[in-house]
Amino acid sequence: MKVGGGNIIDLSATGSGNGEIEDYDWHHVALKKVGDEYGLYLDGVQCDYVQYNATTPTFAGSLYIGQLGTGTDEFEGNMSNIRIQKSNVFGGTPSVGLTDTITVPTS
Repeated sequence: MKVGGGNIIDLSATGSGNGEIEDYDWHHVALKKVGDEYGLYLDGVQCDYVQYNATTPTFAGSLYIGQLGTGTDEFEGNMSNIRIQKSNVFGGTPSVGLTDTITVPTS
């Protein structure tokens, strides 16, 4: 996420964890926020973490899903059932040790 042109939360599946997708299968990807902690999950397993201690910013720009920035490095694949929700539907809390897990929906 960016505010004023600068990254405030920069989670990537190739960051500190092991979340790179290297096949052509369907995968469940989730970004979860609890308090000031953010976790990235691939197929229910936490693969990245960041803590952002600041006043909640107001986001007033574009939301990019499937590309980086303004049109470079576009995602090559398919996406289905994209959902943005203002609640912790998966429970749990992201951890710096990447030990949190979530239950992936089956239907």
